[in-house]
Amino acid sequence: KLALKNDRLFVFGWIPTKAGTRDGGNIDWAGNLVAHELTSDSNGRLNSILPQELRMVINNNPGPVTPLTSSKTLNIATQFGPLQSSVYPPLPKKGELSATIDVPSAGMVMSFGLTDDRVADATLNVVFNRSKGKVYFFNAPLASIHQANAESWVDVPLDEKLELRVLIQDSIAVFYINDKAAFSTRMYSMQNKPWSISLPQSDNFHATLKIKEMI
Repeated sequence: KLALKNDRLFVFGWIPTKAGTRDGGNIDWAGNLVAHELTSDSNGRLNSILPQELRMVINNNPGPVTPLTSSKTLNIATQFGPLQSSVYPPLPKKGELSATIDVPSAGMVMSFGLTDDRVADATLNVVFNRSKGKVYFFNAPLASIHQANAESWVDVPLDEKLELRVLIQDSIAVFYINDKAAFSTRMYSMQNKPWSISLPQSDNFHATLKIKEMI
């Protein structure tokens, strides 16, 4: 649905649930409502951004803001090449992850729901592909992700600097990418588990991350 308010344009849609509350379950018809504000750039292209009303609610929430540092860095092997993976502690049940990440070459992967730091086995993977200008969500093991079909994707220009705001609530993660595109996911296994950022081993990894917990 599209709606106008004082010459501002909003889009509303569903983040679907899945049968059996399982990541591998069939996608249901409805789930949780999400709203994005649509703006246009100088070329008339539409951008999806976080509505200022929601941004104000987040900023005014008294929850703590904590810088995030990785607990360890791992080198992992995949069928499409060697990766370096920075592992981070579990995200809060409800909060906002803010990140500025350097993506020097091909792209990066954010993997959620890790078990025993086995990044290669992670099945919840958000892939930022610079060469194709796309962000994909895969529900398949990272080690063999190139053989799987993406569950969903969005077109968005990507360069060497990636600015993210990720809103998290239970099994939902909504990504706002460079103030250009919004990308929503349902990840049941994300909750209470570590997650990681992976880049090619040839890249120099640099990221500034912080989490604001909503209380």
